[in-house]
Amino acid sequence: MHFSANEDFCLRPELLMRAGPTVFRIVSIIGETVMLERTDTLEKRVAPLSLILNDYRQGKLLVSSQEDMASVINGDAFHEDDMKITTCLPLETLSQPQIKYVLRVMRYINALRRLGHVKLSPRDPILQMELNRIQKKIDDPQPVKAAWVYSNWLKYTKADCDPRAVIPGYDRRGGRNGKRLHPVIQSVIDSVLEERVAKKAEPADQGREKDVESKLSIEHQNHINLIGQISRSTVDRRIQEKFGAYEICKRIRGKEVADRLYREWYHRDRAEFPLEVYETDDTDSCVFMIDEVSGLPAGRGYITGVVDQHCDVLTGWDLSHEPRSSWSAISAVVDAILPKDSNHPIFTQTRSGCEFYGRPSIVVFDNALQNHSSQIELAASSMRIIPAWAKPKTPTEKSCIEGMNGRIKSEFLPALPGFRGDKHQREGLKHGMASSNMGLLGFQQMFAKWAMDDAANTPRDDGLTPRQRWQLGMRLSRPRLPRDVNGLKIEACLHVTLRLRPEHIRLAEGLNYWHPFVQVIRKKHGHNAEALIRYNPKNLFEIFVFDPEGKRYVLVHSTNPEYTKGLSLYQHKLIKQMASEAGLKNPTIQQLLFYREELRYLTNQLRYSKKMKERKQAMRVGEVPKSKDITIKTESTIVVTELEDTIMSIQEVEMDMSEEGWGVV
Repeated sequence: MHFSANEDFCLRPELLMRAGPTVFRIVSIIGETVMLERTDTLEKRVAPLSLILNDYRQGKLLVSSQEDMASVINGDAFHEDDMKITTCLPLETLSQPQIKYVLRVMRYINALRRLGHVKLSPRDPILQMELNRIQKKIDDPQPVKAAWVYSNWLKYTKADCDPRAVIPGYDRRGGRNGKRLHPVIQSVIDSVLEERVAKKAEPADQGREKDVESKLSIEHQNHINLIGQISRSTVDRRIQEKFGAYEICKRIRGKEVADRLYREWYHRDRAEFPLEVYETDDTDSCVFMIDEVSGLPAGRGYITGVVDQHCDVLTGWDLSHEPRSSWSAISAVVDAILPKDSNHPIFTQTRSGCEFYGRPSIVVFDNALQNHSSQIELAASSMRIIPAWAKPKTPTEKSCIEGMNGRIKSEFLPALPGFRGDKHQREGLKHGMASSNMGLLGFQQMFAKWAMDDAANTPRDDGLTPRQRWQLGMRLSRPRLPRDVNGLKIEACLHVTLRLRPEHIRLAEGLNYWHPFVQVIRKKHGHNAEALIRYNPKNLFEIFVFDPEGKRYVLVHSTNPEYTKGLSLYQHKLIKQMASEAGLKNPTIQQLLFYREELRYLTNQLRYSKKMKERKQAMRVGEVPKSKDITIKTESTIVVTELEDTIMSIQEVEMDMSEEGWGVV
């Protein structure tokens, strides 16, 4: 799902919203009360603001427009098609006449396809009659010809049903490998630049376009008429593509000047208003979680928080069993953008409200590996936020989230049951100390209460609380939200490409999914067809399969709901490892259900155990003399609860990594 610039909105008077077939207008917003008016009956009704935000988060409310209101009144059957088409267009780069042209073309094509026309050939005598009827139905003032529809239909089908293909001059705008320049000119410019690279000459010296013209006249005399297309601006663009700003500066002004102008790090400017900059990082909660609903272990909890830099308030967070995860960072940012559901069980103990949300401009992430950063950049592009990376070993780069992590360790963690004093915080999965076993929902309720009631209402150095800073900064504006809330939620899912089997989609061994839509894809694209799958590791009950025709994701449920309901990928791997330890290499669904119950019973037995095991790991490097260049690792004491020790022992069981599906994470 990709969002364009005009797909953001904020709750304000005169905004149109739609709940199913009903379109209503926001008349006024006074405090926490919203006055609504139906556009068809003009009936007015008062609703709490929290209810509107909760329905939007759940996807029950969608932002509407004047066309939606007209479609309710006049029964416009083409509006849904227009909405699907506009989501595939680069709206920020197109003018209004171009958008109207594409929508007009696609209306005729879709209407003819609904009538059963497969080939829109102008030789068909019935086609022009059908077009005349469609023209009257959509109230198009311009006459339409079958040849015009046919030419656009050819472009549309050759581009794999991409509506962008019917944009006027799309092939000359860089679309589908198109270039503005003639291929001969492009090859001559490339050869001239390659010569300059070999000679280490200045790429931007005077007379560079003259070199291209002379080379073209000597080596391509048959295309001498193309010299008029060579301009200085054209060559400058190709130089920027070939060398880059740093390389050009280094060749012209020297390496010392280039390194000073393009140094790696600058002191970041602080945000002056809310929603300008978010900061995110994770910290170890020192708690081993148990899911109260399923009774299964949820892993050691790592809190990935998102803090607004101006207000110093937690706008969102995510709880994951893995540290420094790009998936948890994206999930936390999605939670920070969406309004909080005040009716969710995790907010039952919160009393101060959860009004912190909205799409930011910049999100500062912790320094990550290249593969992690590429995943975050892909998600940031879809969410239309700018990702920034904190410089390693520079805490001032994201001082707000570092300070929040310090308050979590000094104020929140000591209040947890079973806490036994300060400990060395571990950064990995197998090093550190644990304080207690605790229910997942209970931990989230305590953390939400601390974040909203305590941390948000504690004065900072200027005497203002984070909540007061937020209210002062947002007194004249409202947070912006994406129109496609379901598409934003899918961004918090992992990617995987899988082959479509005749009977199901297999995400991992024992996890099968099916929907009639999958069979349609196989019939259209062949028996070896592959599909892009998105899934949430915390919920294996459902996955999302990409529909290449409709450019959307389709929800597909598990074929074994009694096993996957309330199951995470972490728990599924533990169950598989228990089965592998028992000698079952490919367990059936009945055997997986049996070991799921075994894991639940084991967790229930060890959850309330007070026995602590001290495990000493001596990492010796042998009889090596001391030296300044050699660091000798000393013994470290690792204290864990009996339950976490048992789960870690299960995780040490070696699995056959060649089994299908185990490389999806």
